[in-house]
Amino acid sequence: MVDDTQVRGEIICAMGNRIEGLERLERVLKVRASLEYAYHPALAHARSVTGLCALAAGQRSRAVDLATQAREAFTAQPGVSDYFELPLKELDRRLQSKS
Repeated sequence: MVDDTQVRGEIICAMGNRIEGLERLERVLKVRASLEYAYHPALAHARSVTGLCALAAGQRSRAVDLATQAREAFTAQPGVSDYFELPLKELDRRLQSKS
């Protein structure tokens, strides 16, 4: 369930308006978390993307929380397409470099 709110949030964040982008992404996560299986790969992907935006917005602890939630999903659902895991790999790399 990727809607235009998520895509717009990603784009807005990537364009440098981190706060507005993060607000949109968090709104999507709240809805998706209430509707989807907690370990759904697409939800984990969305959490990772939101974590990347949170980190860029200076919200490291939120980014760490989202990375942890995404990682738990991929542990519970091993062998998913690399597409779903790529944002988490990037988030982990950025979290390591900013520690």
